[in-house]
Amino acid sequence: FDSCRHPERVQVVIVDAGECTDLVEESKKLGGGWGEIKLVTFTDGGGRGPCLNYGASMSDGRIYTFCHSDVTLPDDWDVKIK
Repeated sequence: FDSCRHPERVQVVIVDAGECTDLVEESKKLGGGWGEIKLVTFTDGGGRGPCLNYGASMSDGRIYTFCHSDVTLPDDWDVKIK
């Protein structure tokens, strides 16, 4: 997330699907400056697709970027998305 130019404009939705035991602690490391950080829990199962859909339904945004824990976003990714 360090590569975001305008973090104050970005809402971050973190979906806990039960796989990460330290997700709450890790999400606190994001720090301030973000427009909003939501940590939501998904318990319905069904794999990655339903989990992503749930996360999107919890967002207030109009543009979605899905970033998994093993992904590094490019510099200024937030302004490159149109």
